[in-house]
Amino acid sequence: MIPTSAEAEHMKRLRRSALRGRAARTCCLFALFAVLLLGAARLPVALGTHETGTTFVQGLFETTNEPFDVAIDGEGFFQVIDPTTNDVLYTRVGKLALSSNGILVSDGANTRRVIQPQISIPSDVSGLIITAHGEVWTQRRGQTEFLQIGQLQTVRFRNQGGLLAAGENLYRQTPSSGAPVVDRPGTNGLGTLNQNMLEQLPIRLAKGEPRHE
Repeated sequence: MIPTSAEAEHMKRLRRSALRGRAARTCCLFALFAVLLLGAARLPVALGTHETGTTFVQGLFETTNEPFDVAIDGEGFFQVIDPTTNDVLYTRVGKLALSSNGILVSDGANTRRVIQPQISIPSDVSGLIITAHGEVWTQRRGQTEFLQIGQLQTVRFRNQGGLLAAGENLYRQTPSSGAPVVDRPGTNGLGTLNQNMLEQLPIRLAKGEPRHE
């Protein structure tokens, strides 16, 4: 059957539309390929422990009802001592515990690290209170009063993004981060503490997760 002139014109329009669609898809594919190449060229290569370029954000709080769990509400890090290197490290993870000799430590996944400044808790404690400003109070068995036995401190940095990721949610000070500003929680720009709570992780927005070789 020979198509009419109107049908022939309609078929030409369909062919032109199909060709334009194919060209547009090809153009989009080339553009996407170029973006991927340029993006890959800009990506930093993460080798070993490196400065994070991280913006730390407040995580959600989880109520645990564990007296040794403490969440930082606002800016700040806990100071801990690495038992292998004796270096000072920094973390926002407030899952605390007691060492075998009654020293307050961070209860890490692999290693326990002593909280700084060091706080000793008596073995016969029946009650523990950690205030919003970091005061540590204990009640001993057979007594009704609480006595203050220590003071938790936290730190902040001029440039938190310059901290060096060290694994296990720990960080090191660098020239880029600046020196730590140490004070009581709730003072000098530092956040307050919430006992019986943990901050859910992740709590940072980073350019790329640190990788450890």
